[in-house]
Amino acid sequence: GTGFSYSAFGGCVSTRWYPETDPITLTIVSGSEFGKFAIGDGPPVNTTVTLLVSELPNVRFIPSGRFAPDAVVTIEVCCLSLVSTCELQVRYCSILLGETKCFYAVQGGGCETRPWLKIYETSSTVLPADAEATDVWVGDESDPSPVRNSGREENSGSRLGVYWEKNKPIPGEAGNLPVGMIRLVGRYWHPDSVYTVDLIVTKKVVCGGREGTIGFRLPIEVKKPDGWEILI
Repeated sequence: GTGFSYSAFGGCVSTRWYPETDPITLTIVSGSEFGKFAIGDGPPVNTTVTLLVSELPNVRFIPSGRFAPDAVVTIEVCCLSLVSTCELQVRYCSILLGETKCFYAVQGGGCETRPWLKIYETSSTVLPADAEATDVWVGDESDPSPVRNSGREENSGSRLGVYWEKNKPIPGEAGNLPVGMIRLVGRYWHPDSVYTVDLIVTKKVVCGGREGTIGFRLPIEVKKPDGWEILI
């Protein structure tokens, strides 16, 4: 999911705003087909949320997995008589059939601003200094696999669109993949189906003496390489 930051915008109001007591409202005015708001670790079901500024770190935008060349979400921020809008560009990762890509995760934030995890793509098999150097590639208790068939489209392919591995030998190089890195290879594509997977990273954290879990999902679509002709 994607977090938000908030800063004051210009204008004058006749009534003074008290951030401790006066709420703000975030509304998705267009593009809700590309995702919705989620509160905390809850499901993405909201197009409007009303809360105090101090509660904003608990709001996340969760992509729906719907693909479009220009997936833009317009969000309206309303506080008393002031209204401002911003646009959120939703981007997805793709992998070509037969292509190999590596990924790593980075943790940021803190107990005051809510810790988060993000996934980054890399062409190198060297783990960056700021990357998580532990095995954070895991799903949940119901399915520990870090790669799942998304199945969001009506014509989704039934098979997992990629092959994945971690802590395995690096092709053409000496040694294994470093702990904290995962490798994906585009495996299935068909002109009449959409093959998308979710790449999942999770980690247990402790803030203020309380243990919780943070995570991130990256939708990845398998695409046909340019110049390939598929004979059916």
